[in-house]
Amino acid sequence: MKKRDTGEGGRVVRVISPAPFAALFLAAAGCVAEADPRASVDLEPIASSEAPLSENSDIALVTEEVACVVDSYQHQIRCGERTGEVVGVFGNEGEGPGEFGGHMLVERGPDGVLGVVDVGLARLTLFEPSGTLLSDTRMPSGFTGHKLVGNRLFGADFATFSASTRPASDGFNPGIAEVDARSASVVWKRASISDVVETECGGVGLGWPSPGGGYVFWACDHELVFLESKDAPSATVVASPTYFEELPGERDVDAYRS
Repeated sequence: MKKRDTGEGGRVVRVISPAPFAALFLAAAGCVAEADPRASVDLEPIASSEAPLSENSDIALVTEEVACVVDSYQHQIRCGERTGEVVGVFGNEGEGPGEFGGHMLVERGPDGVLGVVDVGLARLTLFEPSGTLLSDTRMPSGFTGHKLVGNRLFGADFATFSASTRPASDGFNPGIAEVDARSASVVWKRASISDVVETECGGVGLGWPSPGGGYVFWACDHELVFLESKDAPSATVVASPTYFEELPGERDVDAYRS
């Protein structure tokens, strides 16, 4: 680096000579030129693991012959017949019509229609299994739907958490609501039932409407909570008939290690 006085009011201008940089560039070019293009490196695998086709395991039996699943890696829905024939593959990442922006749930709609609940965009979209878009409805703020029954979407209402719910570590205690799938208007809602029912962990999980007009919830991983009607003042808690405690076995330990 050289100093040069420009004579302009005594200011000193520092001028960097290009010579060192030119030498460095030529040296690097020489290294590249000396590399043997025929050289190769043998890569030996050190481990392998099966990769799931999707991180989302949700499935909807749209008709007795057609089922639809979520391809989470491609932000797509795939529908196929029991024979293996593909009926439709549609969707991509985005916020426009027919696009998806977050975790998706697929639900059986009326008359062979597929309902896709996009949790990230708070949107319910109805499709034909072929991919034809039928309707697109934004959900109310704070509402996350997870069960479509006819034209009603049931789900969690995070805008109506009970003011006296137990600590978050004890459970998942949002309110519950029912929304019209076509107009997105709230048809019914109530606060969390965690204060009117005693569960082992003190919380209540997601709920689903029952055929008789009531509601059933899961709680604490091994309990079921039944409401005789949606507005019932009390609930019944029973142990889940399919739950049993089991310590990790050799197979589980091997799977964890791998």
